[in-house]
Amino acid sequence: MVISLQLGTETLLQADPNSSSHRFLGIVDPKRARTQERLKVLAIARRLLHLQTLWDRQFLTCSFFSRFGTIARPP
Repeated sequence: MVISLQLGTETLLQADPNSSSHRFLGIVDPKRARTQERLKVLAIARRLLHLQTLWDRQFLTCSFFSRFGTIARPP
C-alpha cells in the first residue's frame, strides 16, 4: 500500500498543487500498538484514508480504491 500512497499523492498533487495530502503525517497514538512496526502500518493506513477522502473530492468520477465486494448483494 506504500506504493499506492506515493503514486496517489503524486497524482493528486499534479491535479491540485494546493492539496494538503503531502503534509498529513497520520500520526497514531503510541498506546494503539505494541511495536513500532505496527505504529508505522497504522500511520500508513491513516494517510491512505486521508488521501482517499481528498481523491474522491478531486476526481468525482473515479474512486481511489475500487469497491471490491462492498456493493455486491447476496444472491
